[in-house]
Amino acid sequence: MLTRVLEPEVMDTPEEARAYDEMDFSAVNAAFVADLVAALTPADLQLPRDTTTPEFTSALPTSLPPTILDVGTGTARIPLEFCLQVEWGHILAVDLSPAMLEIAQENVLASSYRDRITLRQTTTTPLVAEGARFQIVMSNSLVHHVADAAQLLRDLALLVAPGGVLFVRDLLRPETSAAIEELVNTHAGQDTPRQQQLFRQSLAASLSLKEVEAIARELPIETTVTKNSDRHWTLVGKAR
Repeated sequence: MLTRVLEPEVMDTPEEARAYDEMDFSAVNAAFVADLVAALTPADLQLPRDTTTPEFTSALPTSLPPTILDVGTGTARIPLEFCLQVEWGHILAVDLSPAMLEIAQENVLASSYRDRITLRQTTTTPLVAEGARFQIVMSNSLVHHVADAAQLLRDLALLVAPGGVLFVRDLLRPETSAAIEELVNTHAGQDTPRQQQLFRQSLAASLSLKEVEAIARELPIETTVTKNSDRHWTLVGKAR
């Protein structure tokens, strides 16, 4: 098994953020949202009145409190895909990278969903400290960017309101360098050399399925972990 090789936690340059946004993740993003919605039950869609603190809600630029949190939103492609597939829900989309959020703002303003998506530069730590809670907490392809994946997943679990759902998907680390190259050729063969290198680094920085399962067993919510493609794992959690 390959040893995990970490990436930088944040894509700091506009060039990196633009290269990421120009990669075609449309099918992956559509599948993420479709699988998230399929994992919900009618009861999951009932928002408790106290899911967010008054202080947290009043700080947002809308009178409608967010019921959905997207952590590591990048250029906001997942929130936009969610709004495309689902007619309900206000999403708070957060990321640490100013370069990513600048493009995210462009993407949101160019869409018809600007009233349903709020962008904020932050990490999970301040949100947990604020006591923010959401009916749905989702995150796609963030875990492999973070050194302490266990702490990130614990924070995500703490942000789920009672009765709410956690939905996390990320890349799987292959067992060999040859397997990484096979995935790069299969899924990024038509991309630029720079985009291929980003994908290669992401695979090397990812967790193995056993590592995800070990973390999931320690989370304060009930979870299931599955391998759902040749390169992805998914964690679904339910807060009681």
